[in-house]
Amino acid sequence: MLVDQIATENIVRFGPQLIARAAWRAPGPDRILRNCGLNTAQSATAQLLVANRHIEPVSEWALIDRAGRTALPELLGVRITKTTKDRLHHAGDALFSHRKTIETALRDNQAKLFGSRGGIVLYDVTNTRFEGLCGKNPKARHGKNKQKRNDCRQIAIGMAFDQRGLPLAHEVFEGNFPDTRTLTRSRRAGFAEELAAAGFETVPGRGPASPVEVRTIPDPQDPDGLLVLCRSTLRREKELAMISKAEQRFLKSTTALGERIAKGRLKDAGKIQRAIGRLQAGEGFACLKGSLGLRPDFHQIEARAEARVFIPVLAYHLLTWVLHIRKATVPDAEQAQVYQCLGIDWKNEYPMRKSFVSI
Repeated sequence: MLVDQIATENIVRFGPQLIARAAWRAPGPDRILRNCGLNTAQSATAQLLVANRHIEPVSEWALIDRAGRTALPELLGVRITKTTKDRLHHAGDALFSHRKTIETALRDNQAKLFGSRGGIVLYDVTNTRFEGLCGKNPKARHGKNKQKRNDCRQIAIGMAFDQRGLPLAHEVFEGNFPDTRTLTRSRRAGFAEELAAAGFETVPGRGPASPVEVRTIPDPQDPDGLLVLCRSTLRREKELAMISKAEQRFLKSTTALGERIAKGRLKDAGKIQRAIGRLQAGEGFACLKGSLGLRPDFHQIEARAEARVFIPVLAYHLLTWVLHIRKATVPDAEQAQVYQCLGIDWKNEYPMRKSFVSI
């Protein structure tokens, strides 16, 4: 073979896509989607949508160009064309139509793998804003936005986690719905009134700067069980501090970019636009760690908007799983000779151990 005559073309990214595929395989969503009636093409397209959230979240339209410069479409057998946008939307719709079944199956799988048997349930609420009037989405309302974008309509998303941070379920509410009232939509009604009632005790050892109050109430679903309600007066201040730090990083980065442009070190308009895009993506990740590109939402129809919410939620389900393999390395020739002389069967002495862990 003449090495100097070998040429490469159509070079695509490969590494991050392999990791995204490993995250997809761990909890077995392919089998779950098959049980829901999705065909092979729909499942592959769904995997493409979720991998986009894991690697570098972009809109469905931008994903068409981005995915074509990676190995993922080839690995999945998905053909990328200008009409792929509709196929992406239809795949998201199909996922959302089976949301309850998919979330329940993933929750059952993680309970088996991680030995989760109930316990503490953590609950939090976030919001995602819309670009546009959203006239066809009755849940899109003006409300108190956590990123201070009160000029935009939004929806609220409530999500429950177990004590290890593994997601359990989520629900979408009107954008002007108060955080505490989102709990009244669940089967355990009355939590909002309980959170507002007296009888809370301050957790000892926290200090006056970070007080946390707790109280126990009977579990409406378990006569022998108790629920622990927690509330913190510093929650809002913490969120504002997180946003402030992210804004400072964003301003520092934009200033540095401006200096590069002013000094003539960056002149190409296309490269400048891409640099700005990277800064915007980085700011979004800093503010929305764990949301996987949840904001903003460009869909104007209620079902389509909620389908777009479900995709990063599904991505978070898969992001918290890691396959851990502990295996002995193959000995070199001298080591193998020592083992042989001593009668040591190194292959069976330390068999391979495989386990799933959460991150």
